[in-house]
Amino acid sequence: MMVWRSTAPGDEKMDIDVILLKLEEFCVGATKGIYERYRFNKRDQEAGESIEFYVGKLRSLAKSCNYGELTDRLIRDRLVVGIRENSVPQKLLQESKLKLPKCTNICRANEKTSNI
Repeated sequence: MMVWRSTAPGDEKMDIDVILLKLEEFCVGATKGIYERYRFNKRDQEAGESIEFYVGKLRSLAKSCNYGELTDRLIRDRLVVGIRENSVPQKLLQESKLKLPKCTNICRANEKTSNI
């Protein structure tokens, strides 16, 4: 199959590969971002999953969400609402100016003490 390619500089509008790429960016790109954020926001800690693994999964999911500077705050918020242990969100919500490292430390400490 022959594909016609423009040879004139700046005439990329006629290149089928460019057209298909632009179409995919337009149609799939917008939906994909929403879907990635949906996956992030629906992710709760699973049974038997450690805090370290859960935070790692949240970080991995957040990379494709384009949250930028909000990433750590949104991961922290996801921890507060997505952790399986019912007593931990109350502890986390009692902390003023809760940042992700402190949130993770509290979750880790709870995980360690509940396994004793």
